[in-house]
Amino acid sequence: MKKTIPVVGMACSACSANVERKLNSLEGISSASVNLAGRSALVDFDPTQISLEQMKKEISGIGYDLVIEADRSVEEIEKREYILLRRKTLLSWVFALLVMSVSMGWAGITDRNVANQLSLILALCNMLYCGRQFYVSAWKQLTHLTANMDTLVALSTLIAFLFSAFNTFWGDAVWGVRSIEWHTYFDASVMIITFVLTGRLLEEKAKDGTASSIRQLMGMAPKTAHIVDGDSVEEVPLSTIEKGDMLEVRAGEKVPVDGEVTWAESFMTPDAAYVDESMITGEPTPAEKRQGSKVLAGTIPSQGK
Repeated sequence: MKKTIPVVGMACSACSANVERKLNSLEGISSASVNLAGRSALVDFDPTQISLEQMKKEISGIGYDLVIEADRSVEEIEKREYILLRRKTLLSWVFALLVMSVSMGWAGITDRNVANQLSLILALCNMLYCGRQFYVSAWKQLTHLTANMDTLVALSTLIAFLFSAFNTFWGDAVWGVRSIEWHTYFDASVMIITFVLTGRLLEEKAKDGTASSIRQLMGMAPKTAHIVDGDSVEEVPLSTIEKGDMLEVRAGEKVPVDGEVTWAESFMTPDAAYVDESMITGEPTPAEKRQGSKVLAGTIPSQGK
């Protein structure tokens, strides 16, 4: 059984590769391919060996989410995620400007210890709220011995923050007594999170338009087809069509799959039909189709069948 399942939470090619690798490792799934632009996974699986709920549980364990519930809208989920991301990005910029003002001396705080401790508090707030998603995702990746871009962000900001926190409280005792000049880098940890969030916000805005267009195109595809079985014609789900089946496509209906014409007729020509292929070729004039001609999925017979 093949099914296309929306995936939420992917931010880079490493994310889609992790989801695809995890799905392909599950028993009962013969093949799985993940489309980052369309934010979906095409899974060929055996329902008797694995269920959608089991897939969802496994994917949630590595930090992503499969939308399998009928009452959940992918568009609504992505809209809420985008609003939350925008809020975190704007707040992170506020933290970044405050930390930069304190650490660079623009705020007028001359006491080094006070400035460092204030920067520590601001940077910690930024990490816990604005950057929390990076650390949660990085931990889940670590538990499964994988990594993605979130791992890099979490590692770099944690190192900068912990080293700066150490210097804030023990810098003089450890480095100062050895006449070594020491510094803090809270501004670096905050700015890394801020810049990555800003880039992700711009990327999500661009990908949202692409994903919406892809979903609209997928929604235009016919859900059923007319299969010819001897002298009878039966309407069946598109997912049951196999190579070698003979289908009947009537005027005004969409061609459900790519194929080859075995028989055609129209009121103008007894052995040919005319198919509108403008959505593929851009040519407004319907193309003549006779026995042996190729037809493409999504095109529409304007005359004949």
